[in-house]
Amino acid sequence: MSGAKFARAVEALAHDIAGDTTDQVTLGLAREAAERMLELDRARRIEVALIERALTFGRLDPAKVFASKRDEVAWIMQHYCGATLWKGRPKYAEDTLPPLPAEEPHRTAEGVRRALPSLLKLRRYQARAVAKRDQAIRKLLTIPAERTQFRLE
Repeated sequence: MSGAKFARAVEALAHDIAGDTTDQVTLGLAREAAERMLELDRARRIEVALIERALTFGRLDPAKVFASKRDEVAWIMQHYCGATLWKGRPKYAEDTLPPLPAEEPHRTAEGVRRALPSLLKLRRYQARAVAKRDQAIRKLLTIPAERTQFRLE
C-alpha cells in the first residue's frame, strides 16, 4: 500500500472510529488507533507471506553459493577479470538444510519453524503497535461523551 493510499485508509478508518465529530483531539487519537490497526493488518499479511515463502522455497534467505567470501571473490576475479588469485577452484557451499517433509502437517510445521526467527522479530513490532493502539483507544474513551460521539466496532 503506497503512502497516499495508506493515508486515505487511515483517514477513512479514523472517521469510522470517531464518528461525526469535528473535535481535533478525538480525530487525532482516532487516527493514531487507525494507523496502528492498519499496521497490525499489514503485519499479519507479512506473517502469512513469510510462512508461504518458507513452504515454497524451503527457506527465507537464498542458499549460500560459496563456502566463504574469499571463494566468492576468487570466482568473480576468475570469471570476469581472467585473474587467478590462487591455485585450485573456489569451494562451493554445501546446502545443509534438509528438504521439507512431503506430508502435512509436518511440512507446515517445518516451514513455520524455519520462518520463526523472522516471525519473532515481527511479533515484537506487533506488540509495540498493539500497545500504541490500545493507548490511543484508552485516551479516546476518557474524552467526555458530550464532546464527541464515537463508536468502536
